[in-house]
Amino acid sequence: MEAGTVATGGTHPSAYPGGHRLIVAAYVVLTLAALGRSSFQVLTKFDQAPLAYGLSALAATVYVLATISLALSSRPRLRRLAVYSLGFELAGVLVVGILSVVRPEWFPEATVWSDFGLGYLLIPLFLPMVGLWWLRANRQGSEMSGPVVNYGLASLPGSSQPRAITIGKFDGVHRGHQSVVDQLLAVAGDAQPTVITFDRHPHATLKPLDAPLPIISESQKIEMLHSAGIARVVVLAFDEELSSLSHRDFTRTVLVEGLGASVVLVGSDFRYGEGGKGTIETLREEGAEYGFRVEVVADVCEEAGQRVSSTLIRGLLEHGDVSEVAKLLGRYHAVRGEVGQGFQRGRELGYPTANLKNNLEGFVPADGVYATYVTHAGVRYEAATSVGVNPTFGDMNQRTIESHLMNSSLDLYGATIQVEFVAYIRGMKKFDSPQALAAQMGRDEQEIAGILEGASQA
Repeated sequence: MEAGTVATGGTHPSAYPGGHRLIVAAYVVLTLAALGRSSFQVLTKFDQAPLAYGLSALAATVYVLATISLALSSRPRLRRLAVYSLGFELAGVLVVGILSVVRPEWFPEATVWSDFGLGYLLIPLFLPMVGLWWLRANRQGSEMSGPVVNYGLASLPGSSQPRAITIGKFDGVHRGHQSVVDQLLAVAGDAQPTVITFDRHPHATLKPLDAPLPIISESQKIEMLHSAGIARVVVLAFDEELSSLSHRDFTRTVLVEGLGASVVLVGSDFRYGEGGKGTIETLREEGAEYGFRVEVVADVCEEAGQRVSSTLIRGLLEHGDVSEVAKLLGRYHAVRGEVGQGFQRGRELGYPTANLKNNLEGFVPADGVYATYVTHAGVRYEAATSVGVNPTFGDMNQRTIESHLMNSSLDLYGATIQVEFVAYIRGMKKFDSPQALAAQMGRDEQEIAGILEGASQA
């Protein structure tokens, strides 16, 4: 195991490029053969054997989907499409193969899948098996274990494998970051998709008083990058040592000797090295010297033309505008943590709550009541969540996050849960009595149920 590695990706698509290329190449050949054959049959003599020729056309379509999804299987969605395509292909070969033997009169003309693909040397039978085996082995390494994570300059794996690299804080992994990852995967080729990120905001070292709170935790960030298709995450401590590296030393030490960069993808405002003296132009020059190319990715903007940024998202969270944040993130903003012991007042009012402890992961939005989802053990529950103090009971010194699961009586004490913020409902206020508070909570629950029903249908 490499130094600093906390999870090994093992068999990510880029880990064994040779085998991947062979499978994809085989599918390209089979696709071209099936497309040529089925196109000729359908266009010239479809009425002679519509079932057989229709099945040949179906097989050709499946091969097109399988080829494209396998070639781009580093992307999670396309990986799933590859599994479905190959599974359908294998089922089709088996069903048509059996029918062509027991009911030969149905197939006056052979299809690609007739006799289990005998006309194609049984390749249609065995190729999807190979592809599914490869995808399964890949899943066991990358999806179950997670990406390879290296912490610090000393843990860099070296240049033995080409890597496609992008660099940034990636706080929030918002739509702009997701666009960067998508483009990185698109240009990576056989190189391992790699993100270089940092354990803290640069201001924490350079301007401590101006350092913002992170939107997500480091572990949340790594999980999100991995789910987006990243095979390796390098977490560097943005300390005095790193900040004092010249841009040329950073390129040589980290990008070239440390990671074997073949392509580096950066944003239009990218700066690096001591004092931010390194620019895209200096990076291109260093890339020409060391043998890697530089790609620049455009900013992602919201409808009003404003650039999607972590600063913008953080400001919206500070005002409780979680619905707008969801648009910029491409998902609901979430915090997670362990459920601890509360004051039990919600239970007394008929609205028991799960109270999160203070050591949370994720930026806590402004005080108020929210429509939320709570996830525990892979199950998602509709919930009403309050953030802030409890003025009705005089608890003005302790800010809490309390979630009431609206359709469940699950006891979550001691469990780790995730709270996703869907919409802001109202601010915190002091009620004349606990009964008045309970009545308002009932109205809140009705409103939240309507919002979440609409959210689930969107």
